[in-house]
Amino acid sequence: MMKKAYYENKKVPYYTIRDKSLTRDLHFHKEIEIVYIAKGSTVAYADTDCFPMKEGDIYISFPNQIHHYEQTELGEYYNIIVNPEIVYGAKDLLYDNIPKVNATYSNDNEVLREIVARYIKSSGEFRETMQVGLINELMGNMLPMLTLRPRVSADNTTIQNIFKYCSDNFNQKITLKDVSENLHLSRYHISHILNSKVNLGFTEYINMLRINRACELLEETNMKTSEISEEVGFGSIRSFNRAFLELNEITPLKYRKKIRCERNEK
Repeated sequence: MMKKAYYENKKVPYYTIRDKSLTRDLHFHKEIEIVYIAKGSTVAYADTDCFPMKEGDIYISFPNQIHHYEQTELGEYYNIIVNPEIVYGAKDLLYDNIPKVNATYSNDNEVLREIVARYIKSSGEFRETMQVGLINELMGNMLPMLTLRPRVSADNTTIQNIFKYCSDNFNQKITLKDVSENLHLSRYHISHILNSKVNLGFTEYINMLRINRACELLEETNMKTSEISEEVGFGSIRSFNRAFLELNEITPLKYRKKIRCERNEK
């Protein structure tokens, strides 16, 4: 499992994932992430805070909060990813604040659970219109239940721009100077944000993005490791293997074999 947080560059207004478990990898993105626990239990983390969650509970992370989950019981989980731009009248509020407590619990969130149930069951020709409306209804009811506090991190737009640029260009020859010149930010400021947000230097962060993508290609394709190395932006197979081993404590070929064995056992 990756021990460092990584940025996810999502490109859709909203979507929903239904699964038996939730990701253990530390990650963050510019979207809101809402998790409804229909069955099972988990511990949800937001930055340095943790929240034990059980059936009927609802968890939310705000934009750019580092979050992950430690599964305690397999079950049925609905993960709703929402771009703040579609939450009417609350975009700035969501970007400029974070919740004091990132959870609502089943004994006092009956209204929220009813809205989520309608969201999950929505269908028909105008399903997307209905779901966007229900997302706004959900947020309109959830926000008054959350105690918000101002962010104390660097400017949120700057953070998004840095991580988006890195996410869009990690498979190219990219340097800190490139990011600085394209975003008109000092190299010191970029390095400071990377260190404060993900505790990584620039080269370490780019390599982590490359290795995350390499893991996906190892899992989903039959590409050779030399092809994957080139695809994700490493200059040589040697540097690829070294970085992969450092982050995953396993070689790329052993990683692929491990994943395929685990899938065959299911």
